Amino acid sequence: MAVEGSHNFIVDILGPKYGPRYVPFLGTLFIYILAMNLFGLIPFMDSPTSSLNVTVALALVVFIYSQYIGFRELGPLGWLDHMAGNPRAAIGWALVPLMLPIHLMGELAKPISLACRSVRQHLRRGHAAGGVRLARHHRAVVRRTCRSACRSQLPFMFLALLTSTLQALVFTVLSTIYFLLMLPHDDHAHEHEGEAQHAH
Repeated sequence: MAVEGSHNFIVDILGPKYGPRYVPFLGTLFIYILAMNLFGLIPFMDSPTSSLNVTVALALVVFIYSQYIGFRELGPLGWLDHMAGNPRAAIGWALVPLMLPIHLMGELAKPISLACRSVRQHLRRGHAAGGVRLARHHRAVVRRTCRSACRSQLPFMFLALLTSTLQALVFTVLSTIYFLLMLPHDDHAHEHEGEAQHAH
């Protein structure tokens, strides 16, 4: 169910043509981040994704892979045309000196926003709510019965579990959208097909 749900979710965003190709990478990315997030539920342990080094590394991997997708699917000239804003008219070509730097800066800003986007803050809040209380009640667990200790921690564990899942999902969805922006769009494909039919 998890694999099928991830497959359908990613294919719905990227489309049936490109979606299945990137399901393994994006699905693995989600599971990898979720597994690291869940380490924060263990008493006296911290989630690796609470470190900016980990999120920056993941963001750089997504950024490099998305640029590779753009070069492979669009070609070097198509990638440059995409960065220039797909100019097709005189006004579009006149705006290239403005649009090209803006698009390049936007691409460079993607890994920064992906790495810093509230993942660290939310994880620390969620895991602090669960992990710190678990640590504080560690002695109480020894003194009290197991039932009362587990019952008192269930709401905080559920909150931390929900936060961990949401943050992994947000990171994966943003990565999927970055891939989508680098893939050929259907309107451009239909435009080229219409030009070819008109020429015939």
